[in-house]
This record gives sequence, C-alpha cells and structure tokens, in this order.
Amino acid sequence: MLISKINLTNDSISEIYGENGTLRFHSLYDIRTISYRSIFNDIEETISEPISDNSLLYEITEFSECILMKNRTAYREQKNITLKAISIIEKALNGGT
Repeated sequence: MLISKINLTNDSISEIYGENGTLRFHSLYDIRTISYRSIFNDIEETISEPISDNSLLYEITEFSECILMKNRTAYREQKNITLKAISIIEKALNGGT
C-alpha cells in the first residue's frame, strides 16, 4: 500500500478483502471510520468511530509527552522504527536488494 501527500484530496473508498468479508474506509491518509461487510450476510456495520476531529491528535499527544517527560527510551524506540521503515522503503526502491 502506498500513499503520499499527493493523495490527500483523494476521498475514494479503499477496501481490504478477507476470507470472511471486506473492510472499507475512505481516504488512506485520514481514516475516520472503518466498516465491515460480511460475506455470510452481506450486512455492512461500522466497527470504528473517529477518536477526534484532528486525526493527528494522538501523534501530537505522544510527541508532547515524550518531550515534556524527557522520555529518551520512547524517543529511541520511535527513532528505530523510523529507521527500519526507511530501510524497507529504500530496499523496495532498489528492487528488494
């Protein structure tokens, strides 16, 4: 799955197909709700509601707490996750090598 800042205005429906049903959501960059449609009864139900009007609130909160509490462990963990993600992207761009 790829997404970039170019997609920010795209509000198309995305779907993930599974053995028992389909997850549906609008806009990959700012998922507000997720719905599930079962293959057994073809009924769609909302399984997730937005937690805030600002989709980045959780990131802002975590970032602020990390700085205010001088949580170096959390900083190092997030830094390592970011470096791993960059490494994976670089390998993908280089054909997996």
